[in-house]
Amino acid sequence: MTTIDVDIFRPGTEANNAKLDQCFAIRYKVFVEEQNVPSDLEMDGLDEETFQALLLADNQPVATARFHILTDESQVKVERVAVLKAWRRKGLADKIMDAIEDYARSEHNIQEVKLNAQITAVPFYKKRGYEIVSDSFLDADIVHYTMTRQL
Repeated sequence: MTTIDVDIFRPGTEANNAKLDQCFAIRYKVFVEEQNVPSDLEMDGLDEETFQALLLADNQPVATARFHILTDESQVKVERVAVLKAWRRKGLADKIMDAIEDYARSEHNIQEVKLNAQITAVPFYKKRGYEIVSDSFLDADIVHYTMTRQL
């Protein structure tokens, strides 16, 4: 049985910066190598200002996401959800989203989650209770929709 742990942290300490490097490695493989997102768009310089979620499966980093509390503090915005290819379809995206949603609700009393989902991820988020709240738009030449969910 695989042991799953999700670590939520903010960059800034040596240990957390090392974890951030693991998040970057996952995102680079998924977004830059697999999806051909330009690396300067993927590495946008905003990671120091956000919370990070790193999912470990048997102590191996295999999934990540970042999120931040929006300025009016009523929503959390989730970004950069990525699961390594060999670990997809094992429920890990659900686990990392559960951890982020639980953290946002319990630590910041957030009642709504917002994200921009790639078109291929829309069915996943719909199953989680998210609703499309925008027209389609391109980000890094990939069709996206803004989606929200009440917690």
